[in-house]
Amino acid sequence: MHHQTRSLLDVIVSTLVVVDEQTDIDLNAAASETAAAMDAEKSAALQRESDRADALAPAFDAGLRVAWAAHLAGQEEIALDDRDPGQNAMADALIQYLVSYDLAESGAVETAPMHYVYTVKVDWNGLDKLASNAGIDLSSMLA
Repeated sequence: MHHQTRSLLDVIVSTLVVVDEQTDIDLNAAASETAAAMDAEKSAALQRESDRADALAPAFDAGLRVAWAAHLAGQEEIALDDRDPGQNAMADALIQYLVSYDLAESGAVETAPMHYVYTVKVDWNGLDKLASNAGIDLSSMLA
């Protein structure tokens, strides 16, 4: 696991994932809910997302590197087969952290009943902008 891709994942989690979840908590809060209860809910959301990022970090790193290698080879997208546990984990991580926040596009083709090949097309410009704003050099990180 490369420390820098984990830094990028942390940026995505803190600036996009958690902010989204905390906004939902604010929007869906009952009028009777106390500020302390909402803070506790937000803190639990932060912990949950942090735990999820810990679990998905190796797959996120691997998926990003596969996508980067394909990008350098002139391929716009990568295909990940859910019958392969490693590829399935990469697809989960990339969809969770990039596609959900418009930093990539994905599609799926059924290969067998309930099995899919996922295509992922990373928005390298968008991801690079997010990384740069956080002081991360995407291309040297993935080199």
